[in-house]
Amino acid sequence: MIKRIANKLDPVGRLADGLALVMGDSISSLSEAVRGRARKEYGGIVFDISSGLAQWRAKTHLSKEPGTIRWIDSFSAGDVFYDIGANVGVYSLYAARIRGARVYAFEPSPFNFSTLCHNVALNDLSDSMSPFCLALSDRTVIDSLHISSLQVGAAHTGFQNPVNEFGKPLNAVHKQATLGFRMDDFIRIFGAPAPQHIKIDVDGAEALVIAGMAETLKDSSLLSMLVELPARSAGALPASLQPIIDAGFEIAQEEHPDRDVRLSNYILKRR
Repeated sequence: MIKRIANKLDPVGRLADGLALVMGDSISSLSEAVRGRARKEYGGIVFDISSGLAQWRAKTHLSKEPGTIRWIDSFSAGDVFYDIGANVGVYSLYAARIRGARVYAFEPSPFNFSTLCHNVALNDLSDSMSPFCLALSDRTVIDSLHISSLQVGAAHTGFQNPVNEFGKPLNAVHKQATLGFRMDDFIRIFGAPAPQHIKIDVDGAEALVIAGMAETLKDSSLLSMLVELPARSAGALPASLQPIIDAGFEIAQEEHPDRDVRLSNYILKRR
């Protein structure tokens, strides 16, 4: 079922697979070459579009979440941006290429990570974008990443816990051993630069990421954050935002991503 759906969304990949099936293993290099040519420029950025979802993310990167784009447009050149849950990197690419930010892009899905790295190479951004195939969480640990789809560009994974953004069980089709780090540990162990801006979109694990960044929240160099969480319930903010507010931030903007009223992108800025 998953392969049939992926093939419907992925005509270039379907052609490559068809050639390989008809002509045998000797055509495997041609198959990969066909896939490798699946790229297109949108808004001044070159994207790997070798899956239907990856192409959709590329085509809609300016329109799907306009508030996110406006937020990134507020960055100064040279600002350090942590994109947590980067997927194939559309917002990381925009921040690096259009705004001149220094980007650390975290994406634990190996399927998305491969395309994220290809996008970095296609745009010659290796000096300003650093992709990492790991999860940020509340513990520095090796645990399981529960993956709901193997298609490039897919969302809905759960590190440690197989739950979605609404706390419901995640229908995982694959489980992958994955490195997880507290953000504070990642910065301390590797001497990574402290971020000025952080985006957290990890499909239900946002509270875990926030729990692992207590010291980062205290650092005055952190100026703003965007966190995707369930929308307000009876006017109340999600409890996951409270540690950020307690660290001196206030809500500056809310937007429903992709017009999904069940979710909100909360943009917080330091008071």
